[in-house]
Amino acid sequence: MTDQAREAWVEAAQVGQQINDRLLRADWSQFDWQALGRLPPVKSLTTAEIENGIGGSQQVPQADDDAGVLTLRVHSVFAEYFPAGHVPFLMNVLTHPQMLQLQRQCLGSESIYFDHNQLLTRSGGYPGNSWHSHRIGAGRDNCGMAELAEYRAQPNTNLTLCYPEGFETGKDGGLKIVRGSHLFRDPAGCRFTTDIEMEQQWLANRVHPVTGDPLRIERLDLPPGSLVCCLTHAAHAVEPKAMDRKTRCCTVYCYKNQMI
Repeated sequence: MTDQAREAWVEAAQVGQQINDRLLRADWSQFDWQALGRLPPVKSLTTAEIENGIGGSQQVPQADDDAGVLTLRVHSVFAEYFPAGHVPFLMNVLTHPQMLQLQRQCLGSESIYFDHNQLLTRSGGYPGNSWHSHRIGAGRDNCGMAELAEYRAQPNTNLTLCYPEGFETGKDGGLKIVRGSHLFRDPAGCRFTTDIEMEQQWLANRVHPVTGDPLRIERLDLPPGSLVCCLTHAAHAVEPKAMDRKTRCCTVYCYKNQMI
């Protein structure tokens, strides 16, 4: 990112978070729930749940839709789940020729399709996220390792994580990832709470199918203005963020090479 883009990106992400925070504090009884396809919820978020969600992403309980959170997410009323729809700069990024060319390069296809966009704001005290990967569907999940040519030919999804402020290793809410793990197509198997569990179980005796190098955890340390691209089957996790670290913003843009 250029210096100007980094500054504009941070400001846009902060605006998106502010919109999200205002929604959390708003009177949800004023929403047209019928237009959103459901009856008004009979349950509300608690004061503690609202305050926990202020200033950060993915912190609002949504294991069910009792309070209407999932409905608001699906319809992109929550700015954190489609910030490009709320902040013009972030929409410009989504459709920018350089971004689209990057996706064509990563996915190896001239035909690409937008999948989703998300705000990932990490404030001090963020607990982190455990090891996981994501499904792509079309019968391509949990089906065993693929040769490179086979993997390139199948439907794929590219996650592009944009860090205008960068992050440091350690407790800064940074990304951890395992190169080559996507080729194993194992979202059901690579789910672990700690690095030690990941290393002793899923990574043990596995090697990169292309390079032959042992698979290992990489704890990234990125300068401001960095982008990280990984296919959705790649095993990744997020470090916790210490209470004394300042809030860091990130936006995610996700594209596919085939319609599923």
